Amino acid sequence: MPSVQCFNNMFRALLSLFLSLLLFLSSFVLSVGVGGYSLLYPDAYRGALEKGGIYAQADRMLADYGRGMSLTENASAVIGRLLANSLAYIRGDTEKPDLTIKIDDSSVMQFFEKQAANFTVCGKGEAPFIGDEIKCRPANQSSSQFLEEVLAKKGISAANFSSVDLLPVYDRDGNIMRVRELVSAFRLALLGLAALSVALAVVMTKVSRNRKWAGATLILSGVSVIAAVSYAQSYALSALPQSAGVLGAAASDVMSGVVSRIAFNGGLLALIGVAIIVFSSAKPFLNRKKQ
Repeated sequence: MPSVQCFNNMFRALLSLFLSLLLFLSSFVLSVGVGGYSLLYPDAYRGALEKGGIYAQADRMLADYGRGMSLTENASAVIGRLLANSLAYIRGDTEKPDLTIKIDDSSVMQFFEKQAANFTVCGKGEAPFIGDEIKCRPANQSSSQFLEEVLAKKGISAANFSSVDLLPVYDRDGNIMRVRELVSAFRLALLGLAALSVALAVVMTKVSRNRKWAGATLILSGVSVIAAVSYAQSYALSALPQSAGVLGAAASDVMSGVVSRIAFNGGLLALIGVAIIVFSSAKPFLNRKKQ
């Protein structure tokens, strides 16, 4: 019956259009999401930190405000290690975040000795301690001797201060754990989108009886990804204030890296679409050649 056949064809066309829209959206979001996931790896930041002079600035700040204490590593190594460890924990690659910095033992002792030398010398009959509180330094003791006595009295060693865990200092509320949970959910969502995109492409082929629909959808999605991220980058860079300085330059460099990865994903998506169309067009010819 012509009317039934016409209805079936119209239904298939509408369903194919709906599936095509879903495939477009899922593949678009997947491409952007996979590109954005690269922000969870330290390579996304290393180049920007170097070009932006962040490492050099950190070295200067440490020299100016470190109160004479020096780290066992230079600033670039410390920042790189802390960044890598933080991101590894957020990605779920490690079970515990390691955000400790190590201070040179000799500089710790020099710092304490300077503090001990700052105490006034005790007057005649004046006690150096009132309970646990230090009041003054005995006249018959050098600052080094007084320091040893203070450390022994308090039951501590300078080695206790040779490493500092930054996590309880800067993340008392446990925000890094919440970020880790969100990233875990995000990763599962990406895997779900990948599976959904493949399933939609297969179902579209069955419904439309033509692989070219899926191929054309992927090409359109890939081109849209490239166009969208290029526009977003241009807009973001124009909105970046000139006063941003070093941080602005670093942010721009990170953004460029992420945009390049997303654009690559878009190009790969379009290439897959082209391959599907080429294969669909060549298949009848190859079948006839076999016969």
